[in-house]
Amino acid sequence: KESGLGYVDFGILWSAFEVEKGKYNWTFVDSIVDQIVNAGFSVGATLVLWTNGLSFKDDLELQKTADGEIYTYDDSRKDFPSLASKENLETIYDTISAFAVHFSEKYGDKTVLFRVVTSPFGDSGYTAAADVDYSESAVSAFVSYLSDKYRTTDAFAENYPFSVSSFEDLKNEEVKKLTATCLYDWKTFKQKTLSDFYKEAVKIFKKANPTCPTELMFGGVEDTKTAVYRGFYDPYTVSENVGADIYSTTWESDIPLD
Repeated sequence: KESGLGYVDFGILWSAFEVEKGKYNWTFVDSIVDQIVNAGFSVGATLVLWTNGLSFKDDLELQKTADGEIYTYDDSRKDFPSLASKENLETIYDTISAFAVHFSEKYGDKTVLFRVVTSPFGDSGYTAAADVDYSESAVSAFVSYLSDKYRTTDAFAENYPFSVSSFEDLKNEEVKKLTATCLYDWKTFKQKTLSDFYKEAVKIFKKANPTCPTELMFGGVEDTKTAVYRGFYDPYTVSENVGADIYSTTWESDIPLD
């Protein structure tokens, strides 16, 4: 604390408090936060939306690769909920609300940051191994995105070499071909999906605590490939709050690090 450290960030796994869908037990979380606060620090509350140990994981639609496999980075970072599924989002927003209300009511101004981790990010050096999300909801939402943008199939055909009588026909196209051909729109769609999710999360956090800043953690400083795969090739359109993890102050590298 003598160095000027003001708060301790606490990464809290989803299953650590939502023991059943819609039922919350804060005993473990509070036991840690109480130690942080009693030591004289504020707390940064990071909600890690991974499904590890989640009792209702099977009720969620999961992110998939283009080959239709559920995306897995390693044994602990896997089975991530699709953010294109309306049913998933209803559940997640309820969780975020419970999380925000608990910290706001119990710890008040001792909570100085809310952060959400939605994918296997946070590991130093992590880079996405495959493009996601190709879940059924994501592909369907992408087709709807194309329909809203181009309005008519003729206008769509002027930009892409697909001959379809309706946008619904695009769902029958081979998904790799569809997203590879419409690559710019695919990336923009994913960025919008994450941006829309983040904006809704901010509303929920601000309702519980209007003055507390929020962040969406989507990768480390060097994770350019990860950011592109998740749709974030321009993070500054998302938030004015930028956080940096300092891995080392002595590492000598040709790569400029801030």
